[in-house]
Amino acid sequence: MPLDTNRTVEFRSSPARLGLLAVLSVAMATLGIELGWAPPGSFEQFLGWIVAISFTGTFVIAVVRLFDLKRPTLILSPKGFWDVRLSAEFIPWSVVKHISERSYRRQKFLLVEVLESVWQSPSLTKMARWSRGPNRAMGLDAMCIGTRDLDVKFDELFSAITAYAKAHGAKVD
Repeated sequence: MPLDTNRTVEFRSSPARLGLLAVLSVAMATLGIELGWAPPGSFEQFLGWIVAISFTGTFVIAVVRLFDLKRPTLILSPKGFWDVRLSAEFIPWSVVKHISERSYRRQKFLLVEVLESVWQSPSLTKMARWSRGPNRAMGLDAMCIGTRDLDVKFDELFSAITAYAKAHGAKVD
């Protein structure tokens, strides 16, 4: 059945997936702490503390999002899309230059290329801003939207977002 792109569609985070992410983050942070007690000044110690700090941050994000499950994580509407992980407001379809999909280590994600003005917007989250540099280093100058923590399969989300984008003027592969 075709998707009605004049309606608003909401996707939420999966509590089971967020819970699993939290548990795995604790395990990885613990491993990092163990490595952090390596001989002082060693690369292992440095790596251990980086892993511990990173995965503790991931744990905090997962737990905060677990307590905010009533709010949609991703919304598609005729006026644009809103991924709360990336922005504090809707990103209009008119600023979307291109949408495609990529795979990395058996994980699929959407690449949403937007105009430079969007990257300068104060409504972008810190995570969106901070991830732009590493993404660009990998040749991906786009917003990345994954489904690992959402209650939707990648193919369903890709079909939905491309339908909305095409209906409202964005370019899609």
